[in-house]
Amino acid sequence: MTTIYNLRASNNATFQWTRDLSLFAAVYNLSAATIRMQARSSPYAPDPPAYEWATGNTAHGQILFNAMTNLCVFAAPEADMARLSGDLVYDCRLEFAGGASAVIFSGRLHFAEGVTRLTSDLSGLGVSGLGDTVAVEGERGTSPVPLPLSLSAAVAACQASASASAASAASVAAALAPAALAALLTAGGTASPLARALLALVPELPTAPAAGVTTLWSDGGVPVVSQG
Repeated sequence: MTTIYNLRASNNATFQWTRDLSLFAAVYNLSAATIRMQARSSPYAPDPPAYEWATGNTAHGQILFNAMTNLCVFAAPEADMARLSGDLVYDCRLEFAGGASAVIFSGRLHFAEGVTRLTSDLSGLGVSGLGDTVAVEGERGTSPVPLPLSLSAAVAACQASASASAASAASVAAALAPAALAALLTAGGTASPLARALLALVPELPTAPAAGVTTLWSDGGVPVVSQG
C-alpha cells in the first residue's frame, strides 16, 4: 500500500514540505529518477493538473532532492499558492528512463484560506529559518505544547521521586562496594572471624593494567588481558 499523507497548507504562505526518502533510496536510484508530484481536483481530472512539482523545475513547483541525506523538499512560491483553494488530491511518483514509474505516496491536500499577506510575500520561495509550512494530519507538531498546571505538578513530583530513588540506590551501591564493606567490617581494629568470612565472599576488584597492556572485559566481568 502507498503511504498516505493528508496535507494541510495555506494559500497565503510559501509551500515547503520535507520528506525523508531513505527507505526508497534503499530500493531505487533516486538520483537517476525524476520525482514528480501532481495535485488535481479528482483522480481523473484532465490535464493540466491544478499544480505540479518536479525535479528539474527552476520556477513554480520545485522538488529538491539531496542524495547525501535522502531528504526531499517540495517547494512552491506563495504567488502560486494564492491561486489554490479547497481540497485537492495528489500523489508523488518516481519516473525512470524507459517509462517505468513507481508511486511513493499520495493523499489529500487541503488549502486553508489565509488572509494576512504583503505584496512582497508573494515573490518569495522558501521560508528562511521557519522550516516546513505544510503539516501532515496525524503527525506530531514541532511546537511544544505546555502541560496543564496539574499535570506539570504531577510530572515534577515523579521526577523528584525518581531522583531520590537514584540517589538512594547509589548510596547503597557505594556502601556495598568491596573497599567500603571491608572498611566497615574492620572498623575499630582486627576483623572478627565473621568479618573475615564475609570479606572472603567479596570479589576483589581488578587492578588497573600496567602501561602498554590492553584490558578487554567479558560480560561476566572477568578481565581478559592482552599485550598492546
